[in-house]
Amino acid sequence: MLGMNLRFEKTRANLVSAACLLLIFSGLFFDTRTQAAEPSHLLRDFDRMGLVIKTSTGPCVFINTYVATNEASRAQGLMYIENLGEFEGMLFIYRRPAKISMWMKNTLIPLDMLFIREDQTIARIVTDVPPLSTETIFSREPVTTVLELNAGSAQRWGIQVGDRILR
Repeated sequence: MLGMNLRFEKTRANLVSAACLLLIFSGLFFDTRTQAAEPSHLLRDFDRMGLVIKTSTGPCVFINTYVATNEASRAQGLMYIENLGEFEGMLFIYRRPAKISMWMKNTLIPLDMLFIREDQTIARIVTDVPPLSTETIFSREPVTTVLELNAGSAQRWGIQVGDRILR
């Protein structure tokens, strides 16, 4: 019986992985035009990229991100942005793994922050970061990516440390 359960769980995990990959490549299950907020003029120059968060609880979540890859765009981030769509986020990408520190000065919306290792697993999640805060938030270990989402997103979608980002 145990062997049957293990085979079922492995098959289930493979099906979930396949569904996540299908989500990434097809875009059929998510229409960003209906889910995304009207972009602020401050975000119009940012590149956009879809990514999937593969949660350990099973579901995959597709996020349409604004991408910050250079010093100027990382410094701007979500400053002065008044709203973010439910399935939108800001992705900060760094060239090399490093201990990252951020703050929310001039950020008007509360956020969840996901610090992501080079292997695309989530190293740390900081939830409900208050807007306009000058408190420094640290990754605690070297990471290459930070994903900011609306506050409450990590809990709502069951995102946990160790979950994987597919992009």
